[in-house]
Amino acid sequence: MKNMNNVNNKKDIFRIATKNVVSVPITTSIIDTAKIMERYSFRRIPITDAGTNRLNGIVTTVDIVNLLGGGSKYNLIKNKYQGNLLATVNSEIKEIMEKNVICLMENDTIIDAAEMLIKKGIGGLPIIDKKKILKGIVTERDFIKILVGNSINTDNNHFREISYKKIKDYMSKKVIYVDANETFGLALRKMLDNGFRRLPVIKDNVLIGSLTATSVMRFLGSGKIFNKLVTGDFDEIYNLEVKNVMLNEFNTLDIDMNVIDAAKKMSTTNSGGFPVLNGDRMVGIFTERDLLRVIYDHARDYIYG
Repeated sequence: MKNMNNVNNKKDIFRIATKNVVSVPITTSIIDTAKIMERYSFRRIPITDAGTNRLNGIVTTVDIVNLLGGGSKYNLIKNKYQGNLLATVNSEIKEIMEKNVICLMENDTIIDAAEMLIKKGIGGLPIIDKKKILKGIVTERDFIKILVGNSINTDNNHFREISYKKIKDYMSKKVIYVDANETFGLALRKMLDNGFRRLPVIKDNVLIGSLTATSVMRFLGSGKIFNKLVTGDFDEIYNLEVKNVMLNEFNTLDIDMNVIDAAKKMSTTNSGGFPVLNGDRMVGIFTERDLLRVIYDHARDYIYG
């Protein structure tokens, strides 16, 4: 890691990171944490000491998928609460938080953040000081600011080079989708088994929506999940059809779109990835992580240099 003493230097992480971070104490319930994440459209939230703001852990939308989708955190539902979803989500957030948090130090740089996000395959990094006091957070999405923000000179040669790049050269061509009539539980298992945060939803081979880690978290945080309960047993939720949970509104990208236009479109939504179409056929997925790789590969000398 590099140390930067001049906070005005263009490499400074706080040039793109969020300083005033919303966090919750470890005694907050799972459902209340999900409500806060839903309210602010967060994909992750740090867990801190109430008095000192010292970082204890982090919870992401993927942790909610893990809990509801039969991952390692599902043991909380199955074993501790014998399938009782209401009792589970009213337990403390420390039950499902990730304790070994990958962080940046406050003097690290933008390039440190990019390298760590890519290397670790994660979507966000809390920023701490030497005492583990939370100072900020930086996410993959923050890097979109580099392409669409006003502070960057897009006439620079590095950015002209990016403007010629097509998303088809960076998108994931491995498309795993879920049928609208498939069960919610099996769809979540697909997400977990493949390490995906989003799945396109089809009906009669036509793209009709998406199931994302964020939409799963909103299903819990909004309280809609409880409208589907009769007995309170988790199996009622697991056996729901995906069409009851998916996002009906979705955006797509055209296969011939360039990277900067894709970044501009992504900046107008809270979606972390869009299906890529060739005509009416879905041929890939382009995500914020793919965009970060493009920026890192082609503009780092200018942005971070």
